[in-house]
Parts: sequence; C-alpha cells; structure tokens
Amino acid sequence: MVPYTVTPTYSTLQAVYLDEKEADGNSYVYVAFTLSGTDSDATTMDTDIHLLRIRSSGTLAIDWHMRYKYDGTTLVNEAHHIFRDFSDPNSLYFSGKYSSRGMLAKFQRRDGKITWQVDFMTTGSVATLDSVSSYAQATGLSHIVACGDITNGGAGKMPAFFRMENTG
Repeated sequence: MVPYTVTPTYSTLQAVYLDEKEADGNSYVYVAFTLSGTDSDATTMDTDIHLLRIRSSGTLAIDWHMRYKYDGTTLVNEAHHIFRDFSDPNSLYFSGKYSSRGMLAKFQRRDGKITWQVDFMTTGSVATLDSVSSYAQATGLSHIVACGDITNGGAGKMPAFFRMENTG
C-alpha cells in the first residue's frame, strides 16, 4: 500500500525593508513574501502573503508574523515592495496584488496590524489596476504617488498611476 502524500510546489515573490535602528535601539528586517502551493492533484491553490518582522541586532528572532489569505481558488496574491511612510515613523507600506487586484496597505511597525488597505477594483467598463509596482512620497507631504499596470481588454497591459492621501 502506498500512502497518499501531498507535496506542494512553491514559488515565491518577496519584498524586504531594513530598518537599521528603531526607537527601541534594535535593528529589524521587515519581509513580505508569497508562498503558492498546488497539491499533487492540481485541484487547489493557496496563495498567502506573509509579513514578518525579524530582529537583526543581537540574536536573530522573528518578532511577529502576520498571514493574509484569500480563500478563493483562482485569485492571485503577491507581495512586491515594502517602503517607509515619510510622514509617520510608526508605519510602513507594502504593495503588490491581493485577490488578483492591485493592493496598497499601511501597517504598524510594532505589531504588523494593517491600518488600512486599498484594493483596486473594476468599475463598469473601467479596467482594474493589476498590481502596485512602485511608489514615491516626498518627506513631509501627506500624499503618495504610485504606479503599476492595468489590463484593458484587448489592448493588453497598459501603464497606470495614482495619487492618494496617506490616510487611505
């Protein structure tokens, strides 16, 4: 008798941000990555975004770990970038795809809790932003400018950008 086993196939997308010294005097590495696995029958697919803070000064240790999961079977979640909020020293952003749509989220450094998250959706005939791939924020300004791409029916992928307040 051969036992039934499931061996997932993994692919990773990731983002990293090094904070050399926080208020507590420690150095931390913030990491976001996506693990995609398909079971041996190729009938299900889980795509989870993991967000971690690792203390990198002294003994390495995972300080916290948050997992964001969509329960659908065909939608894509991808972590692309982690970047700082120049107007809020207690927060960082991460961007990418969530539920196959462009996503930008602001989270707290101390515990990884999401302050707000924006998912870009299709409205009527307007195409959706597929992913958020880059961002800019000037020191002291409260808005973010970011870009990515959209899928526009038969026209294929096209560049897109947006501007929003850092309050979500």
